[in-house]
Amino acid sequence: MATVVDPTKKGHFDIGDKIPYGTLLQMVSGKRKPIFQLMGKSFVLFYFLKIGHSVSNQLLAEFKKAFEEFKQLGIDVYGLSPASPEQTQDIVTQLDLPFQIFSDEGLLIGRQLGLASAEIFGSIERVEAKTTIFLIDGTLRVRHIIDSLDPSIEIQKLLEEIPHKLLYKETAPILKVPFAFNEALCENLLDIFIETHTGEGDKIPAEHRALTENLISLYLSTRILPCVHSAFRYTPLYQEAPQIIRQSQLPKDYILKVNDLPAVRHREFALLIPLKMDTQEGAEIEFLEYGPTQYHLNIGEALIFSCDLLHKFLSSKKGEVFWFMTFFHREPTTSVNNTNNPPPQVPDALF
Repeated sequence: MATVVDPTKKGHFDIGDKIPYGTLLQMVSGKRKPIFQLMGKSFVLFYFLKIGHSVSNQLLAEFKKAFEEFKQLGIDVYGLSPASPEQTQDIVTQLDLPFQIFSDEGLLIGRQLGLASAEIFGSIERVEAKTTIFLIDGTLRVRHIIDSLDPSIEIQKLLEEIPHKLLYKETAPILKVPFAFNEALCENLLDIFIETHTGEGDKIPAEHRALTENLISLYLSTRILPCVHSAFRYTPLYQEAPQIIRQSQLPKDYILKVNDLPAVRHREFALLIPLKMDTQEGAEIEFLEYGPTQYHLNIGEALIFSCDLLHKFLSSKKGEVFWFMTFFHREPTTSVNNTNNPPPQVPDALF
């Protein structure tokens, strides 16, 4: 009979659970870039206690030996230990390890994962940790767990299991609406941007807004918002002033979460529509928490997604891409962009 573990138990992770974003943030000491390198690509994370211990050294040696096999399968390898950052770096250097070991000094992550604990006996702290291997997919979901180790045998079994454990790709919870804007509206918006752009930002100037405001409102009400309501059961009350952004102005491989700062925390859903592309390949976006799938958009096609999702604009090798962008929310805001002018209410949608 299989053992059933209470999933509400604090610190327990089971197959199918997702590693929280905050846990990864702690693992890489708050540096954002390494976190993004973990997302969208499957990886192995192994937790071990004592650097220099014979069992730990054997585990590290076996992962070093198998590293190229993991690499051929497209799997990254990372270690995690309660040792200090200096100790983890020293062992990587001493053993010439081809993978990184992160420090969990203080056991913050070990406790969250249910793998480590510490007790104080007088002036002595006794740390206990359970050596465990996680196979984690590009959506940060745990796909396989090994917690009883004979490293040489278990790592080989893991290599054999990987093709079966990572067969499917997870689809991001997004909505695409074809022909959201017609070609004439896309061209008009782009003309306004090009004629009035001063280099101080890409917001559509107020004096020209009336030229397109009625058509934008019409298409929002009749083409876009009804689809948003059907897909997400979401009814926004406010819409931020639209913007047009030139993709080449974004940093290369720019990754963002569009409600990450306090001033824009009110944002709930984002709307993106490519207006013009100097390429026949179309515009593409990737949602890192849901694997390496690239979502292709044509001119005038709308993409709607939660502002909580991390996403990346994929660089176009053959030309520029211009985007129409706006955000929806249900709570009034006095953010930087709307201090003097409250955000416009969304026009009545035909729900």
